[in-house]
Amino acid sequence: MPLTVRMLSGARVTTVPDDATDEAICRAAEEVLDIPQHTFDNDKRVQEKEAKILCKEGPDVFVGLAFADEFVRLLVADMGQFPSTVTLTKDLTVALVKRRMFVLAIVGDELKNDIDVVKAAVGNDGWALRHASNQLKNDKEVVIAAVQNRGSAIRYASNRLKGDRDVVLAAVRKVKNALWFASDELKNDRDVLLTALANDGRALVYASDRLKNDKDVVKAAVENNAQALQYASAELQQDADVIAASSQRT
Repeated sequence: MPLTVRMLSGARVTTVPDDATDEAICRAAEEVLDIPQHTFDNDKRVQEKEAKILCKEGPDVFVGLAFADEFVRLLVADMGQFPSTVTLTKDLTVALVKRRMFVLAIVGDELKNDIDVVKAAVGNDGWALRHASNQLKNDKEVVIAAVQNRGSAIRYASNRLKGDRDVVLAAVRKVKNALWFASDELKNDRDVLLTALANDGRALVYASDRLKNDKDVVKAAVENNAQALQYASAELQQDADVIAASSQRT
């Protein structure tokens, strides 16, 4: 039985044999999406790695993965959302968010609350967490995946997870400013701070006053980055050992 390749709205339709190759399916998708044929011919990355089926809704609906970007462009255009005539399957959404994280912003609430969809989105760009449901912003597995991709994505985590040691440690390993979004308790956690300082000594700016006055902590900061000295307590800014450690980094 031939496969039917069409826009999910059903506006344009073509068919390919049921034993069609991935390339043939993508050719059909070109016709359906009205994409110039050279888009496929001239992109070796598409030819070699992306001539795949994007989604299957029932037995007869296929769209080529190679054209996910164009698919999004055509659907969203100037509308800022998917047309109501288009049914987004979970598989289609997963494929799209892996390529364009902004897609998560314009899908329905059910998909924003689907853990597989959101994990695919944050795996592409951690900031996609911004568009996840509140329930998944409070899901430790999802949030860790987001901050491992982009540490500053912790800003979009729930308050509970901003106070979770594992989440914050994963975030500060990626970027120093992640500590800014951590709970006050973890800003006062010596081990968390030392992890952040190993990434960038200037993370000292986000530390609690107590740790800014901890000589070993401040030395670790300035040994990583001499600019961190300005964030130490007034007392330690004048400390000879701290100054010497800082001087070694200038």
